[in-house]
Amino acid sequence: MSRGLGAVAVRLKDFMEKHPTQSFSTSELCRHVYPGQKVQKKHRVSVLRALRTLVRREGLEIWYLILRHEKADAEWFGRKCTLRPKAAERLRL
Repeated sequence: MSRGLGAVAVRLKDFMEKHPTQSFSTSELCRHVYPGQKVQKKHRVSVLRALRTLVRREGLEIWYLILRHEKADAEWFGRKCTLRPKAAERLRL
């Protein structure tokens, strides 16, 4: 039996709801969830899992853009972002 959203998902949900028209890289989201810590792979994995949980449980509409053949962060967009690129995809389960 689920006890609800975890701490990371709650922080991400609040952050995305406060900034619905902006886009963020994975590193920026990690720095918000884990302030004062160097971003490591475990932080990235935790944030990505929490984003998927938000889509699955809360029904949030989250879009992302990954540049192919580039070693860069993914860009994450809320549903109200006005500058969503054509190549952006909706996060699915």
